[in-house]
Amino acid sequence: MERRTFIFLGAIFMIVSGMFYTAERVAAILAGGLADGGSAIHGGGTFGTVDYPGFFDNLFVYLFFIIGLLLVATGYIQKKS
Repeated sequence: MERRTFIFLGAIFMIVSGMFYTAERVAAILAGGLADGGSAIHGGGTFGTVDYPGFFDNLFVYLFFIIGLLLVATGYIQKKS
């Protein structure tokens, strides 16, 4: 493969990793909001805090990020043909 292909694929993998991480955070916010909404409807009165997932909680986030870094590094190390 050409070095541009490696760099492009690496960038795509890192972008997908960031999208997975962002989707997890959005899901955590929505889940916390749904729980708080249920408490408000039923008169619970206590609202919890959102428990955000960490960067290493999902295997795919750091796996895709590492694969992306390796592909970008491979693309930069390859000699121009």
